[in-house]
Amino acid sequence: MKRILLLLAFLLVIVSDRVNAQCAIRNLQTNVISSTPTGSQCTVVFDLSFELDVNGGNKRIIIQSWEASKYPTHWTNSCSKNRGAPNSTNLSLGGALPFINIAINSETFEKLTTYNPDPTVPLTSYESLIAGDQISADGFKSITLKNVTVLAPTCSGITMITDIWASQANNTNWVPGCVSCNNSYAFNYPTIEGFQTCPNGIREFNFDVTNNNTNQSITYTYEVYRDQNLDNIYSNGDVRVDVNNMPITLQAQQVKKYASKTYIGNVGTEANQRLFIVLTLAGVANPVVEQCAQSICAPLPVSLKQFNAKLNNNVVALTWETADEINNKGFEIQRRLNGEATYQKIAFVEAKATQGLGASYSFTDASARNKGSVSYRLAQTDVDGKISLSEIRIVNTGAGNSQIAVYPNPSRGTVRVSLPTQLSKADISLEDFSGKTIQRWNAYSANTLQIDQIRPGIYLIRVRLQETGEQMIERLIVQ
Repeated sequence: MKRILLLLAFLLVIVSDRVNAQCAIRNLQTNVISSTPTGSQCTVVFDLSFELDVNGGNKRIIIQSWEASKYPTHWTNSCSKNRGAPNSTNLSLGGALPFINIAINSETFEKLTTYNPDPTVPLTSYESLIAGDQISADGFKSITLKNVTVLAPTCSGITMITDIWASQANNTNWVPGCVSCNNSYAFNYPTIEGFQTCPNGIREFNFDVTNNNTNQSITYTYEVYRDQNLDNIYSNGDVRVDVNNMPITLQAQQVKKYASKTYIGNVGTEANQRLFIVLTLAGVANPVVEQCAQSICAPLPVSLKQFNAKLNNNVVALTWETADEINNKGFEIQRRLNGEATYQKIAFVEAKATQGLGASYSFTDASARNKGSVSYRLAQTDVDGKISLSEIRIVNTGAGNSQIAVYPNPSRGTVRVSLPTQLSKADISLEDFSGKTIQRWNAYSANTLQIDQIRPGIYLIRVRLQETGEQMIERLIVQ
């Protein structure tokens, strides 16, 4: 099922100078289930998730929103809690009751069905309230309201104003203890559709941004976060895996499609953590957040635990080990000599594991002596002919200069750099084409380096071997 963030992300993320900490709500996430034109209005059903300050001062949290032209200014610009809890008359001073009126019991996290200051004022309907198990170090708890149903003024762009207030008492009057009022939001949010796919067992993500306005452009930047907290809510502690700080403008009803990209944590134990697409819109206080839908990440037919290549008595010894094997035919050994453009098959090793378990393999290349810097990779082949390539290993066989391998190249923002396996330490830099250093790794000693979040452009990857002073340079194109 598609999960779409529509135009209601203005509701809860408050960054106003008037916010008392006890009324704080942050990190909103809205997954729209349906939106249906209803006469001149729009019936919207969605799940609403956010983090709530749960200190003892806010026994009741109330969120109330109006179309800007209907805002009643009950609290006035000072947001004085002494004004008292608004009743139906106070709430409709602008000509209409709030079309969103949510009340939360933040002590028990039970669903509230009555607006106690004035029971004649209807509360917004939602199916259930789900509270997270943990409270963050700064006192916030994750909350999800399932199947919230509202009758919005329109399915298109408007400006909304939201009040949030909290009661420190649990009596029927709900005496206000803190107030955040007159929070204005441009109701011009886009639709985001995000997906995590799993080609060849490695996670990638892609997403589309649609400007739903019929007569207004939007400008935004975006970030992508991995759900490190494993709570399915975009929150503090999640790990940023992609960012674009260059403003992007979409004209009315324009769609921007982003091609698939890999990211940090796309394999192993972190592969199935969900991603959040976070858009920051110009002139809008709060971000728009969409949780990516995930496709099934089926296990690869072969799980490769390790792959090594070493020079031993003038021959290259290749060794590798699998954790498990399903329908594996074997491994094609591919080699590329320094100066050659493509990899060539030099041998094929039949699969050993016939019961679905792992096995150890080896191969000796005696023909690589004095060939200079030689690159190797494995092409694992299924019984149905499908091929999966391993990482690259490079060995200097004693003649000529060393080399590095940069792949994929061209790239979409993530690349791997393979270094000669017998190196002790190397200094590595990523430079733009003007010579400016973008990233640097000193005394790097592993055989493979992954670089992520590279913006489109032309770059140089420069490697200097500390032991010999030898330098290797490869050009990288990021699309």
